Amino acid sequence: MSGLARAPQLQELNLSEIPVKDVGELGKASNLKILNLSETLVTDITGLKGASHLEELYLFNTAVSNVSPLGSAINLKPLHLRDTQVSEESELKIRNPELGILLDF
Repeated sequence: MSGLARAPQLQELNLSEIPVKDVGELGKASNLKILNLSETLVTDITGLKGASHLEELYLFNTAVSNVSPLGSAINLKPLHLRDTQVSEESELKIRNPELGILLDF
């Protein structure tokens, strides 16, 4: 994954249903706007810290429980969290008033 963080033209990355466990340093991919990690083995998204350019993030059906590393993702509009372990407390740590958190219970 570390090589992807240095791909300057990368704007969208769909890793859904791939047995990926770690996001590496994808937060450093400066043009990455859309990231789909749905149905992966990812449990920790700390590598997305500082991803202020990220606009859409899909985490359906993952074991992610903490989304606070996204606190600086000021351009993030939809955050898809259906079937995750994310708690309400973790959601509140994101300080983006325009963020639409989609739980789809």
